[in-house]
Amino acid sequence: MEHINEFSKFLLSIRQSYLQTTPNRFQARSTNTLTGKERDEIDFEAKSIIRQTMTRIQVLENLEKGTSPLYLLAESSYTFGTMLSVIERRQKNEKKGFLERMMKSKEEEALETLLSTHRGAINWYLSKKLTEASDIQRDQQETRLKREVEKSKR
Repeated sequence: MEHINEFSKFLLSIRQSYLQTTPNRFQARSTNTLTGKERDEIDFEAKSIIRQTMTRIQVLENLEKGTSPLYLLAESSYTFGTMLSVIERRQKNEKKGFLERMMKSKEEEALETLLSTHRGAINWYLSKKLTEASDIQRDQQETRLKREVEKSKR
């Protein structure tokens, strides 16, 4: 979550210098003006961060559903402790017999429902925040391209 917030703050903090395609005529080129290459690097890195974060969120969603292969978890940047807890949870369920898995107490069912709902809400929130950050990046890039096209028409 903090990762996504920091990414959004970064995009907003560089917005003015990112969109400024020509230096202000009253000031010489300052350190806050970006070159085209720097803007391209920011675009590339932003897309990479968005893609990686989206993959992590999808892994979390699949883990909640129980459909994520363990190798995906291992390839992601989750801690060893997280991987162990997922493996242990899956092994516990596999050790239970069919009837035992089907006959849960009301408390167990309520807890599982609560945890599943909570995890689903977290996944939804992370996806929403990532979408907002992605929209910031996309809007900045579109604005930059429009300005460059207008500039080239003059």
